[in-house]
Amino acid sequence: MSDDDRYRRFNLRIPKDLYARLMEAADVRSHSMNAEIIQRLESTHGPQIADIGAFVVDPSNPDRMVGDQKSLVRAVSYYARMDAERISRTRRRLLVDTWALDELERIEKAGLLNTLLESLAQEEEREFKERTDWLDRHPGDREKLERQDAELKKINEEISILREEQETLREHLREFRRKKTNIERHKTLAIYQIERDRLAEQVKEAERDDSKLDD
Repeated sequence: MSDDDRYRRFNLRIPKDLYARLMEAADVRSHSMNAEIIQRLESTHGPQIADIGAFVVDPSNPDRMVGDQKSLVRAVSYYARMDAERISRTRRRLLVDTWALDELERIEKAGLLNTLLESLAQEEEREFKERTDWLDRHPGDREKLERQDAELKKINEEISILREEQETLREHLREFRRKKTNIERHKTLAIYQIERDRLAEQVKEAERDDSKLDD
């Protein structure tokens, strides 16, 4: 199939600053502006999901889906449990993550990553010092923060305990599933053996009947 059959040409007007950012991103990845735009549009619209409809109609056959399709269905199921506000927050967070990854790639290629990290560390140190100086002048606020830190520590400890219990339960679940699979396999084998013995007995009975007729 030729490119003319696979692609459609059309004119696109975009803001100059956006054009400059796209051009810079394309240069970082060493490919064309056209390839950059296509890649971003494809990532926005996700993988091909034509076969997901078959899974929805017949979920007993998940093998119809492969790779990104299975991941997509799991993601849809996960997000379906969220309310609209949480979905909106998640969408904004994922969008920022995408921008951050693009920016990371650009900064790394420019050799500025270490400089950026050092600048962030200095900024965090400055903010910490300013906050410490403020709390020294306002002991009431310091006590309030210390109480909140103690509460957070307690909650985090409880979360850690719950996570450990959850992991233990998951391991038990995995073990029970393994046992179930083994039992199902042994049961299937037993059924085959019973069927084999039953058929063998029928053959012997038929052979005895044939012998009687010959006599």
